[in-house]
Amino acid sequence: MSFNPAVFSIRNRLLILLVIIGTIVAGMAAYGSLPRFEDPEFTIRRAVVVTPYPGGSPMEVATEVTQRLEREIGQMQEVKEIVSTSEAGQSRIEVEIKYEFGRNKEQLQIVWTKLRNRVADAARLLPPGAGPSIVNDDFGDVFGIFYMLTADGYSPAELYDYAEKLRTDLSGVEGVGKVVSDAIGDFVINVATALVIVVVTLLIFMGWRSAVVIGAVLMLTVAATLAGMNAGGIPMHRISLGALIIALGMMVDNAIVVVEGMLVGLKQGNPDFAQGGAHVLFRQCPAARQAVENSSKAFAQRVEHLCRSFAVCQRV
Repeated sequence: MSFNPAVFSIRNRLLILLVIIGTIVAGMAAYGSLPRFEDPEFTIRRAVVVTPYPGGSPMEVATEVTQRLEREIGQMQEVKEIVSTSEAGQSRIEVEIKYEFGRNKEQLQIVWTKLRNRVADAARLLPPGAGPSIVNDDFGDVFGIFYMLTADGYSPAELYDYAEKLRTDLSGVEGVGKVVSDAIGDFVINVATALVIVVVTLLIFMGWRSAVVIGAVLMLTVAATLAGMNAGGIPMHRISLGALIIALGMMVDNAIVVVEGMLVGLKQGNPDFAQGGAHVLFRQCPAARQAVENSSKAFAQRVEHLCRSFAVCQRV
């Protein structure tokens, strides 16, 4: 006989109750410990190696700097692709890492360290006056507002000093740096509000019993999802919470269909509950099945009570 989750749950109610309680506790603990971001972090497996060569023509930069660095970097087994640009006074090399060597940030940091060591060792091959090479691998952080400073008659050093002063002044503005946490907090409130609206709507149109059952299923689903996100290292951000909302929509639809099918089957006295998929209960409860086959309204109401309490199932 094949394994039937419904029958197993009915016969092991204490075990299922413990699982439900454990899921709720794990979900509540995960909600308090999950990291929160406004947007997900992206793992970018690309770094840029910039090497200045003052006074060098594009051809000189290509032959004396770029090609020598490319040969050294290309010896790394982690490298997937190298794209270089040589212009007057500067060499720019973009290095992309294979996915299997950079599945996460921890693995990438090891690769970037090897890349920096390789570039540092290649400095002895560069002509006098070239370098030092700079390896930039930080492309994951983005900004809500980006400012660019331009001014006539000012040197780059003067513009840099002014930009530093401007950044310091902006950092002291109230609310800067708190947008990420506020956005996630508002989003969580919206999710909770949507769940309340769903339960209230079900309460009005399907009765309190159906609303309690479906609402409990949704709460349990949310708790299990949060626990799974915590175990899998998935933070809370707009993408993961948006996916949770979509999944909850499907869960609501599925739960409504199942509950409505069971109610219709009970009212029609259908012994197999063909429309609700709850025929398992009747097959495991011969007394309940016999009552429904008598096609008496009183018996049908009694069956509904018996199937909900499951007491008859344990006596047969």
